[in-house]
Amino acid sequence: MIDENSPDECTQAHWRGLWCGEQTIEIAEGDNTLFASLRVPLVGRHNALNLLLAVAAARCLNVATTQIEQGVLTAQMPSGRMQEHCYGRRLCLIDDSYNANPESMQAALAELKTRYGHSIAVLGSMGELGSYAETLHEQLGVQAAQSGVAQLIAVGPDRDAIARGYRSVKTDQPTFLAENTDAAKTLLARALEYAAANSASDLPIVVLLKGSRFVGLEQLIPTVQGFASKYEQEAH
Repeated sequence: MIDENSPDECTQAHWRGLWCGEQTIEIAEGDNTLFASLRVPLVGRHNALNLLLAVAAARCLNVATTQIEQGVLTAQMPSGRMQEHCYGRRLCLIDDSYNANPESMQAALAELKTRYGHSIAVLGSMGELGSYAETLHEQLGVQAAQSGVAQLIAVGPDRDAIARGYRSVKTDQPTFLAENTDAAKTLLARALEYAAANSASDLPIVVLLKGSRFVGLEQLIPTVQGFASKYEQEAH
């Protein structure tokens, strides 16, 4: 909510939550509802909240509601930033591989937690954390476990700390460690095969790729695409 002049001129923007897999927002000014339910074409509650701030700022600058609506409905995220790709009837990839820090990791895992299905999180190291690196990566592993991640693949130099945090919560759950993306490709392929073979045929499989730029987790996208193609062929 941004109030530039007075309460009567304040733009109030609210996140209304998920409905049938889509986020919606409500925008009002005083008793005047500008949009009762405006669809947000972005993945992640945190992105919807960022959009709300942009909407409120635009209204303070007297941008017309028609322009705001057009801007919201056509908003797009850059490549590798919370982009969702669905393959066939069962497999969904959330590609947030472009970069990572503790806050954005938490936001991505919060989104993953809202998803129904068997979740696989491929989490790469976060860079530039200095002396806090080990602690923050352990906390990341704890957050992944608390978010209901069924299979964790930790990639990069901080993989042990991530796995240690995950196992502190899910003591009986194995974790998979990869030094680099080449090793992670094999582990992800195995994780996908396991998920398909050991869960109900109608249970969605949701994969999250999230790590700092230097880890290069976008290189794992073809692994997901290859599995999707193979799975759909076998299903038919």
